[in-house]
Amino acid sequence: MNNDYFCTEEELNEIIQRSPPQMERTIRMFIRQNEKLLPKQKKAQLLMFKQFLKTSNFEEYSNRMISLAFDCSKTLTSKVWKLEGDEQDGIQNKTGAPKKLNDDETQILINWIQKKYNDGDPPQRYEIMMKARKILMKNGKVDNLSKNWVECFIEQNKEKIKKTKASPMEELRCQVGIETVIEWFDLLKANKISDIAPGLIINIDETGFGSSVTKNLVKKTVIVPENINGHVFYPIPRQKKHISAILSITADGSMLKPGIIGINKNLPPDANRTTFFNNIYYYSSQKAFISKKIFGDYIKCEVIPYIENERKRIEKLDARAIILVDGHLSHHDALLEAIFAEKNIFYAFIPPHSSHILQPLDRCLFSVLKNHYRNKRKNKNLMTFTSKLENIFISIQESQITSHILKSFSRSGLKPDLLDGCINRVEVCPEHLIDEFYGNANDHEIESDSSPDEVIEVHKNHRNPAKDASWGVMNQSQIEKINQGLCPLCGQMVELN
Repeated sequence: MNNDYFCTEEELNEIIQRSPPQMERTIRMFIRQNEKLLPKQKKAQLLMFKQFLKTSNFEEYSNRMISLAFDCSKTLTSKVWKLEGDEQDGIQNKTGAPKKLNDDETQILINWIQKKYNDGDPPQRYEIMMKARKILMKNGKVDNLSKNWVECFIEQNKEKIKKTKASPMEELRCQVGIETVIEWFDLLKANKISDIAPGLIINIDETGFGSSVTKNLVKKTVIVPENINGHVFYPIPRQKKHISAILSITADGSMLKPGIIGINKNLPPDANRTTFFNNIYYYSSQKAFISKKIFGDYIKCEVIPYIENERKRIEKLDARAIILVDGHLSHHDALLEAIFAEKNIFYAFIPPHSSHILQPLDRCLFSVLKNHYRNKRKNKNLMTFTSKLENIFISIQESQITSHILKSFSRSGLKPDLLDGCINRVEVCPEHLIDEFYGNANDHEIESDSSPDEVIEVHKNHRNPAKDASWGVMNQSQIEKINQGLCPLCGQMVELN
């Protein structure tokens, strides 16, 4: 080591007082000789160099500019800023490049990230860059943000924000808040769902088959608040399907006869050579979507007869039943609600756009079904449409496993209680679901302070059949009319012959 270039603290203080040309020349030698120093000496010298940079107001410059000015590598300059020195010397740890935003501007940007996450659309890095540029332009500052500025910003504010991976999801589904989820479970508890026989707790929903908008989409890196631990999604537009299936499952692990909706008015002529022939309900609509008429026919032909048979099996002809559906417009039917009320069937709508969280079929079975369907190939001995129907039916049969159905209910917060090989009741357990989607359940107030009657009354008053946003027990008022001996539709006294 050449001791001629070794710089002591006194010499460094003398350097600071010199003219700029002398200072730069001495500093170049100072940095070069640091590469040859022993680790302990090197750190001491680099700390003095860091102090020199701070004293000379070099914090306003990027690592690249400092490295060019002193003929050294950016790596060495970066190490200098990251060194932790003695607190009494006023040397603090520096993370990343110098800050371009002041504290107020930084807080504005962090608040914007929080708002974007709360709105269900967490920002990506380029969006943060664009927002930061707008903030600088608004305050009359020069936009000199470098390519990697966002990474430095995240590192500098790692106690408030972080990077994570977000999965694609239909945009409205990203906006469901934890308050809505907790209210849903309060309503189920108020209606004593645990007292209903598992075979009479039914979830009905439709799913589509065709070109999926999410098939070729991947997870994206987004920026979210640091305290977010659950799943993160980014929004995508809703996609239309060209074949739909109606599935019904019960909390005791069984599945009802499915329905399939196609655009053809009738089944193809070769359908009688398939396994689905006479084993499905086939319906037709213009775009293969569910309609109010199709849904009503399926309920009357399959669901109501199943409930009556199940009541006979458990020897309780007046046992309560509950049907869980989403708030699709085809499910809104005052006449159907009145029929359910007469038969002591509670008709409950899941909160809008929350089926990916709260609906049993969406929590497990639909994904298993779609995985089976993706692996199917066209049967060359059948017509194209017939082959598709056959593949859908076979996929339904393959996914019709008791463990998958029970897992669907359990993941939606309705845990079937297994005793001696039988499902004897269903427990409301939302904790693990809240952990998955909203972080630690202990951070949220899950238990409601309201009484069951108050919860029921609130949801009854908020019911509005004309709006897709309605949710709760939709026929609560009709059931009360039936109990009072009134007509569920007109409310007039009914005289029994």
